[in-house]
Amino acid sequence: MKRIYYLIILAMTILFCNCTNYNRTLFMKVESIDGLGEKGVMYINGYSIGNVDKIKITPKGNFIIKLNLFKEIELPIDSKFEIHQQDIFGSKQIEVILGNDSQLLNSGDTIVGVMHNEQDKLYKFINGIESTFEKALENKSQDSILIELRRLNENLEKLTK
Repeated sequence: MKRIYYLIILAMTILFCNCTNYNRTLFMKVESIDGLGEKGVMYINGYSIGNVDKIKITPKGNFIIKLNLFKEIELPIDSKFEIHQQDIFGSKQIEVILGNDSQLLNSGDTIVGVMHNEQDKLYKFINGIESTFEKALENKSQDSILIELRRLNENLEKLTK
């Protein structure tokens, strides 16, 4: 009787392992990950197609990223993989730009990824906020704000008398 239970548990475990959403694995080689972490997400035009599983560094200082692709996603071999900024907190994602080749990437293929060179709108926005705070925190700005607050206070006191 125990053997039957063990066989049922073994069969269910094998069935569960085969029912995952991931079917294919790709490896991406990049020079810099610049904030991309494990469990990062891959997108095509905002649609999630997989995630980052592991990141390893090579002896030469490059990175090898193991990517898990959803099983229904097929990518042409000339597709480009770029690391983009995802949100204002500096998180990164992989954006896939589909190619036109009829040959498809297979599980286990290694591709070369790149950092997105063009500044994103979000990156510009963050830099704008950062420079605004830097200007506001300069000594001259603080002094002028204090002077204006004193003048306002004096005017309020005159009005209340």
